[in-house]
Amino acid sequence: MTYEIYICQQFTRFLCLSILLLSGCTEPSDDMLMTSEETRSNAIVSSESIANLEERTFSRLQEEFPPPILDEDFKTFRVLAHSDTYLTFLFRVFKPGNPFENFGELLDTTPSKSTDHLHSILKQHLKHIVIDDTDIIALHKVIIFQQILDIRGKLSLFPVHIFARTPLLPSHIQEARDKTYGSETVQEWFRGLKGQKTHDFFDAYVAFAKTANDTVYEKTRELFNQHGPDDGLIWLSIQEPIIFWIILNTFMEPFGTADFLRWVDPEKQEN
Repeated sequence: MTYEIYICQQFTRFLCLSILLLSGCTEPSDDMLMTSEETRSNAIVSSESIANLEERTFSRLQEEFPPPILDEDFKTFRVLAHSDTYLTFLFRVFKPGNPFENFGELLDTTPSKSTDHLHSILKQHLKHIVIDDTDIIALHKVIIFQQILDIRGKLSLFPVHIFARTPLLPSHIQEARDKTYGSETVQEWFRGLKGQKTHDFFDAYVAFAKTANDTVYEKTRELFNQHGPDDGLIWLSIQEPIIFWIILNTFMEPFGTADFLRWVDPEKQEN
């Protein structure tokens, strides 16, 4: 481990702990991808239909966003993430109470893939609370913010950035993170934790974030290599929308598309 990486890790740990302590159906038809509010509010997808829906959504997004779309700072993919076609897809898969108004609302839904693991962390370390969906969603957000922090910390060690004053988090992510840590849900967690128990809880979700980032990298690289940069990222947005959200919110000023390509293909780091 280089001295720079060691310092980065120690500073990240200190920063996070300081914040915590201070804040005390049937197969769908083409019509079912229509973007009207009526269609979005009535649409229901069975688990057997999801693969079919993914194919249809991919084809529609390909038509709406022809290649090349992996442009500077992910500008086109950011437009895609807020398109009616994509938001309708998310609504039908995640089935929240109301249609998505923007991509960021995805984080306010219960994470189906990691709920059991998140519940296990909460149950082990927060014995003083009654765990519900609000706790699961809050911990999911805390971990995602940690994932972004970890990835950007590594990106800051790329030669092109190593001497720059790089913000640990984009400003809007920092604001969202502060809001989450300051919420009554998270405050209740830490009211029942003292000393080593606080550190143990912190270490547990940081370790989960690091493992989750391995999945982020592996899945992104898999689809990138299988389908190419444009189609691969469209498939990522469809199959792994949370990972897609992390990518778009990690690779922001000063990190852009070039840094993403270095990250997904380590052989390009020397450039």
